[in-house]
Amino acid sequence: MKTTITSLTLVALALVAGSASAQSSFTPGPPAQSPPVAYRHASTLEEGIGRGGADFFRGVGEATYNTSLAMINGQEAYSRYLDNRLKATATYFDMRKLNREARAEERGQRPTQEDLIRYAKMRNPERLAAFNFDAARNAIVWPAVFQHEYFAEEREAIDRLMAERGGAGPESREVQLLAAQMVEKLRLVVHNVQPGEYAAAKKFLVSLQFEMNFAPGATGIAAR
Repeated sequence: MKTTITSLTLVALALVAGSASAQSSFTPGPPAQSPPVAYRHASTLEEGIGRGGADFFRGVGEATYNTSLAMINGQEAYSRYLDNRLKATATYFDMRKLNREARAEERGQRPTQEDLIRYAKMRNPERLAAFNFDAARNAIVWPAVFQHEYFAEEREAIDRLMAERGGAGPESREVQLLAAQMVEKLRLVVHNVQPGEYAAAKKFLVSLQFEMNFAPGATGIAAR
């Protein structure tokens, strides 16, 4: 009986020794990268708790880091967006400026105030010439074409108003209206008047209307 127990004990000790020898020959591999997936060796309860806590805090740190990177990337993207908007706006106004300068160059130099006044005077009709206005009698010297009976009514009315005129008053406005009527009547008989006479007669009536804007002078031509 004792022999049997002793044999069994020896066998058990041999098995335990063989098992211990087998475990002591295990070489662990390199540690797994975060987050760890599996381990090639057993762990105690305390080690598992420690590793789990470490992985948790490592995950929190990585999440915080990744969040900060995302915020930095977002700010960088927004900054580039603003830069692009600013560049687009500057380009728009630069193009408008270039367009204005090109148009101004095509039009030529802008006229000065003195130029505008001179142009306005050039567009104004000429006042009556001395040979068409007798300042001493304040009377019109009519061209031959208006001495025809066809213009007698307007001509006589204008002569009467000119004799009564003391300045650029109501008489002057009536003279302007009568002269405008004579222009219309002259157009109706244009085919009966020589081209040169027609042009001179029309110019005379335009000058007569313009002259009525001025007070009569004492030197042959009406003055302001």
